[in-house]
Amino acid sequence: MAASGDNRSVNAGIIIGSVVTTGDHNTIHQANRIDLQAELAGLRQALSGLAVPEPGRLTDALDDAEAEAAKPQPDKGAITKFLGRALGAAKGGADFSANVAQIAPRVGALASWLGEHGQSLLSLLG
Repeated sequence: MAASGDNRSVNAGIIIGSVVTTGDHNTIHQANRIDLQAELAGLRQALSGLAVPEPGRLTDALDDAEAEAAKPQPDKGAITKFLGRALGAAKGGADFSANVAQIAPRVGALASWLGEHGQSLLSLLG
């Protein structure tokens, strides 16, 4: 039986957007870091060519997300809300499903960065 100081069990609830490691002398590389502004710009580019019924609604939502992301301490919940509005507007376009392959990587990266807030964005792709 191991001494109580040797217990390396991980007891946790829901872990989203995190990495957990146990053991001695382990390091974690920050592979989950993204360039937030670049991902938002890439999403804008991927969505800009869609034939959406309300392009102003799409543009406004992306503008709001980019403005929030530019703040020193961006509100992940607000960014998620703005991106949800943008994707909702984009889904109104007849060509959305044909372009999901270009949109999904950007949404996936953003959802990962947003953590628990961003998981709802992934369901908007289907």
